[in-house]
Amino acid sequence: MTDERNDVWVPDTLQPEEAIKVNDLTAATALVDYWWAWCHVKRQEVELVYDFGCDSGYGSRILIEDTKAFVQGFDGDTAALAYARGEYHQPSRNSFKRVDFDMGWAEILHNMAPQLIIAFDLLEKLKHRELFLEQVTEALDKGGWFFLSSWNLRPVTGHRGKKPYRVGYSRSDLKHLLMRYFKEVFTLQDEGFPEAHYLEKMDEVVAAQEEFAHKNQGFTFGTHLFACHLPIKF
Repeated sequence: MTDERNDVWVPDTLQPEEAIKVNDLTAATALVDYWWAWCHVKRQEVELVYDFGCDSGYGSRILIEDTKAFVQGFDGDTAALAYARGEYHQPSRNSFKRVDFDMGWAEILHNMAPQLIIAFDLLEKLKHRELFLEQVTEALDKGGWFFLSSWNLRPVTGHRGKKPYRVGYSRSDLKHLLMRYFKEVFTLQDEGFPEAHYLEKMDEVVAAQEEFAHKNQGFTFGTHLFACHLPIKF
């Protein structure tokens, strides 16, 4: 839904199964991305997560559910951040800061080294993608993971109807780019992709919803997700 007070997109539910039942593909996809990351945070007992492009904060809220993690959300949309602080902020568990991802932002991180950095549906919107990826590798713990998603087939309009994404990637092109910054880059098709069992389970949930599956024939959770491990420090 869109919060009418400030034009901020917020899912009607934090449970992807509920979004699937009402055929809300946008919400279902966004929520599955974050619950996939949550599986990793929970299993690996991750203590610090950076959520780049946190938007209205719903994903940052998911990531602290029954985990030990502190989640630092970053976004450039002041209205979305105001919503996140008002609805999802929990002292000692998360916080939300404004940042311009097309500028240098490493100085705001205070030399913290997160074990996981997330950037869902963000990279394709940036002007300086190589600078962003380089700074991700510098910020990340040396054994850390970078989870990202990209619709990556063609330029499309953002979910709030604002300016279109600036670039589109094929899966192979984006994997090739990411391999310049990480020693290991996984797609769902690769052995070693973390928490693949969760995405497979969600595809089974979709298959059980006949109407949803029919309207979105061929859609598979995880096809646009990447898990990058062992950053190359520049």
